[in-house]
Amino acid sequence: MESVNDSGYVIDEKTFNVLYDAHWRDLLRYAYHFCGDLTIAEELVQDVFLSVWQRRKTIGRVDNQFDRYLRQAIRYKIIDTQRTKANEKKYECEQYVNPATTISNQTEETILFDDLNEQIDRLLDQLPAKCHEVYKLNRKHGMDKKEIADALSLSEKTVDHYLYNALMYLRLHLSK
Repeated sequence: MESVNDSGYVIDEKTFNVLYDAHWRDLLRYAYHFCGDLTIAEELVQDVFLSVWQRRKTIGRVDNQFDRYLRQAIRYKIIDTQRTKANEKKYECEQYVNPATTISNQTEETILFDDLNEQIDRLLDQLPAKCHEVYKLNRKHGMDKKEIADALSLSEKTVDHYLYNALMYLRLHLSK
Protein backbone atom coordinates (compact mmCIF):
# COMPACT_ATOMS: atom_id res chain seq x y z
CA MET A 1 0.00 0.00 0.00
CA GLU A 2 1.34 3.45 -0.90
CA SER A 3 1.34 6.45 1.35
CA VAL A 4 1.36 10.05 0.19
CA ASN A 5 2.75 12.82 2.35
CA ASP A 6 1.92 16.54 2.23
CA SER A 7 4.38 17.19 -0.60
CA GLY A 8 2.54 14.65 -2.75
CA TYR A 9 5.58 12.39 -2.89
CA VAL A 10 4.92 8.66 -2.73
CA ILE A 11 7.13 6.60 -0.42
CA ASP A 12 6.32 2.96 -1.00
CA GLU A 13 8.03 -0.29 -0.05
CA LYS A 14 10.10 -0.35 -3.24
CA THR A 15 11.43 3.17 -2.65
CA PHE A 16 12.20 2.31 0.95
CA ASN A 17 14.10 -0.82 -0.09
CA VAL A 18 16.16 1.19 -2.58
CA LEU A 19 17.01 3.72 0.15
CA TYR A 20 17.89 0.96 2.58
CA ASP A 21 20.16 -0.82 0.09
CA ALA A 22 21.86 2.45 -0.83
CA HIS A 23 22.58 3.66 2.72
CA TRP A 24 22.73 0.84 5.27
CA ARG A 25 26.42 -0.07 4.82
CA ASP A 26 27.63 3.51 5.14
CA LEU A 27 25.39 4.05 8.16
CA LEU A 28 26.67 0.87 9.78
CA ARG A 29 30.28 2.00 9.35
CA TYR A 30 29.40 5.44 10.65
CA ALA A 31 27.61 4.06 13.72
CA TYR A 32 30.38 1.55 14.41
CA HIS A 33 32.97 4.34 14.25
CA PHE A 34 31.23 6.14 17.10
CA CYS A 35 30.07 3.27 19.32
CA GLY A 36 32.77 0.64 18.66
CA ASP A 37 30.34 -2.28 18.99
CA LEU A 38 29.07 -3.96 15.82
CA THR A 39 25.95 -5.38 17.45
CA ILE A 40 24.92 -2.02 18.85
CA ALA A 41 25.75 -0.31 15.53
CA GLU A 42 23.52 -2.79 13.67
CA GLU A 43 20.67 -2.19 16.14
CA LEU A 44 21.03 1.57 15.76
CA VAL A 45 20.90 1.35 11.96
CA GLN A 46 17.83 -0.90 12.14
CA ASP A 47 16.17 1.52 14.59
CA VAL A 48 16.79 4.45 12.27
CA PHE A 49 15.38 2.65 9.24
CA LEU A 50 12.41 1.44 11.27
CA SER A 51 11.76 5.05 12.25
CA VAL A 52 12.02 6.13 8.60
CA TRP A 53 9.50 3.46 7.61
CA GLN A 54 7.10 4.38 10.41
CA ARG A 55 7.30 8.07 9.50
CA ARG A 56 7.31 7.61 5.73
CA LYS A 57 4.11 9.64 5.41
CA THR A 58 5.64 12.75 6.98
CA ILE A 59 9.32 12.65 6.04
CA GLY A 60 8.86 14.47 2.75
CA ARG A 61 10.78 14.25 -0.47
CA VAL A 62 13.86 12.06 -0.38
CA ASP A 63 16.71 13.93 -2.02
CA ASN A 64 20.49 14.17 -1.92
CA GLN A 65 20.24 15.47 1.67
CA PHE A 66 18.77 12.16 2.87
CA ASP A 67 22.21 10.81 3.72
CA ARG A 68 22.76 13.77 6.06
CA TYR A 69 19.36 13.14 7.62
CA LEU A 70 20.25 9.49 8.28
CA ARG A 71 23.65 10.36 9.76
CA GLN A 72 22.05 12.90 12.09
CA ALA A 73 19.47 10.30 13.14
CA ILE A 74 22.28 7.83 13.90
CA ARG A 75 24.07 10.50 15.98
CA TYR A 76 20.92 11.06 18.04
CA LYS A 77 20.49 7.30 18.52
CA ILE A 78 24.10 6.99 19.69
CA ILE A 79 23.65 9.85 22.15
CA ASP A 80 20.44 8.26 23.47
CA THR A 81 22.19 4.90 23.84
CA GLN A 82 25.11 6.45 25.71
CA ARG A 83 22.74 8.38 27.95
CA THR A 84 20.80 5.21 28.73
CA LYS A 85 24.00 3.32 29.54
CA ALA A 86 25.17 6.12 31.82
CA ASN A 87 21.83 6.15 33.64
CA GLU A 88 21.92 2.36 34.03
CA LYS A 89 25.44 2.51 35.47
CA LYS A 90 24.41 5.30 37.83
CA TYR A 91 21.40 3.29 38.96
CA GLU A 92 23.53 0.16 39.46
CA CYS A 93 26.01 2.15 41.54
CA GLU A 94 23.23 3.62 43.67
CA GLN A 95 21.76 0.15 44.23
CA TYR A 96 25.14 -1.24 45.16
CA VAL A 97 25.92 1.56 47.61
CA ASN A 98 22.51 1.68 49.27
CA PRO A 99 20.09 -1.06 48.13
CA ALA A 100 17.54 -0.52 50.92
CA THR A 101 17.06 3.14 50.00
CA THR A 102 16.55 2.24 46.35
CA ILE A 103 13.83 -0.28 47.17
CA SER A 104 12.18 2.16 49.56
CA ASN A 105 12.27 4.92 46.94
CA GLN A 106 10.76 2.62 44.32
CA THR A 107 7.90 1.70 46.64
CA GLU A 108 7.25 5.32 47.50
CA GLU A 109 7.40 6.36 43.85
CA THR A 110 4.98 3.59 42.90
CA ILE A 111 2.52 4.69 45.56
CA LEU A 112 2.80 8.34 44.50
CA PHE A 113 2.40 7.39 40.85
CA ASP A 114 -0.72 5.33 41.58
CA ASP A 115 -2.19 8.18 43.66
CA LEU A 116 -1.52 10.65 40.88
CA ASN A 117 -3.18 8.38 38.30
CA GLU A 118 -6.25 8.02 40.54
CA GLN A 119 -6.44 11.78 40.97
CA ILE A 120 -6.13 12.30 37.20
CA ASP A 121 -8.87 9.74 36.55
CA ARG A 122 -11.19 11.51 39.02
CA LEU A 123 -10.51 14.86 37.35
CA LEU A 124 -11.04 13.40 33.88
CA ASP A 125 -14.45 12.10 34.97
CA GLN A 126 -15.44 15.72 35.58
CA LEU A 127 -14.70 16.73 31.98
CA PRO A 128 -17.34 16.73 29.23
CA ALA A 129 -17.69 13.29 27.60
CA LYS A 130 -16.05 14.16 24.25
CA CYS A 131 -13.19 16.01 25.92
CA HIS A 132 -12.59 13.03 28.21
CA GLU A 133 -12.73 10.61 25.28
CA VAL A 134 -10.29 12.64 23.17
CA TYR A 135 -7.84 12.88 26.07
CA LYS A 136 -8.09 9.15 26.76
CA LEU A 137 -7.54 8.23 23.11
CA ASN A 138 -4.51 10.50 22.93
CA ARG A 139 -2.81 9.80 26.26
CA LYS A 140 -3.84 6.25 27.11
CA HIS A 141 -4.14 4.74 23.63
CA GLY A 142 -1.38 6.75 21.95
CA MET A 143 -3.46 8.00 19.03
CA ASP A 144 -2.39 11.22 17.34
CA LYS A 145 -4.75 14.12 16.63
CA LYS A 146 -5.46 13.08 13.04
CA GLU A 147 -6.33 9.51 14.05
CA ILE A 148 -8.66 10.77 16.78
CA ALA A 149 -10.30 13.22 14.40
CA ASP A 150 -10.93 10.43 11.88
CA ALA A 151 -12.18 7.98 14.53
CA LEU A 152 -14.61 10.45 16.12
CA SER A 153 -15.56 12.34 12.93
CA LEU A 154 -14.20 15.62 14.31
CA SER A 155 -11.92 18.23 12.84
CA GLU A 156 -8.29 18.23 13.95
CA LYS A 157 -8.82 21.72 15.38
CA THR A 158 -11.65 20.43 17.55
CA VAL A 159 -9.48 17.55 18.77
CA ASP A 160 -6.68 20.03 19.49
CA HIS A 161 -9.14 22.24 21.39
CA TYR A 162 -10.39 19.30 23.50
CA LEU A 163 -6.83 18.24 24.34
CA TYR A 164 -5.87 21.78 25.27
CA ASN A 165 -8.92 22.14 27.54
CA ALA A 166 -8.27 18.80 29.23
CA LEU A 167 -4.62 19.59 29.85
CA MET A 168 -5.38 23.06 31.18
CA TYR A 169 -8.06 21.63 33.47
CA LEU A 170 -5.65 19.00 34.80
CA ARG A 171 -2.86 21.53 35.26
CA LEU A 172 -5.14 23.88 37.14
CA HIS A 173 -6.52 21.22 39.47
CA LEU A 174 -3.32 19.22 39.99
CA SER A 175 -1.31 22.28 40.97
CA LYS A 176 -3.59 22.90 43.98
